[in-house]
Amino acid sequence: TLSSSSAASDVYKRQGADSALCLAMLCAHVARRLYECVRVERPSGEMHVLAYILGLSYYALLPAAAVAECVERPRAAGGGGASWMAARRLGALGVYAWASVHQHRCHRILAQLRAPPPPGARAAPRYRVPYGDWFAHASCPHYLAEALIYAALVLAKPRDATLGALVAWVLVSHAINARRAHAWYRATFGHYPRSRAALVPGVF
Repeated sequence: TLSSSSAASDVYKRQGADSALCLAMLCAHVARRLYECVRVERPSGEMHVLAYILGLSYYALLPAAAVAECVERPRAAGGGGASWMAARRLGALGVYAWASVHQHRCHRILAQLRAPPPPGARAAPRYRVPYGDWFAHASCPHYLAEALIYAALVLAKPRDATLGALVAWVLVSHAINARRAHAWYRATFGHYPRSRAALVPGVF
């Protein structure tokens, strides 16, 4: 009984560490997105008040997904030794950092397309085709980066049904939006690169 109690305690510690890692990544992601919304992005249209409230609620409740299943039955925590856990967590951090850097770059590229008009100009230039970074391969690489960021959460905390459902929702919603944006690009710009995918290069 003592050994089983010690094993259960170790499992809960691992779950707590995984949850803390997910929470840290989510909080960093939310903070960066807030910075981009305030200092980087230049919205070109108006947003419905309900969509605005939904967006605020989503990001406010998002960190709760990291700790929703912090304490589970020991058998649901997953196995693996200390080396495997360290490699998994480092891999999650690597994917998160890699995707976050590219998403920020893509957001800056999109913001530059809506740059204010030069002095003396009457109106802002028309929307242009984005180039650079992952835009060389996909129409909506910022959506792809978002999906990778959430996938990193699952890598950091495997077998978490809440995070798994969150990743599935992000993939489906972003795939739909990417498909629409990709179709708009092709219909609007006759010179649009045909080699670009909508979301995932070579796949979709």
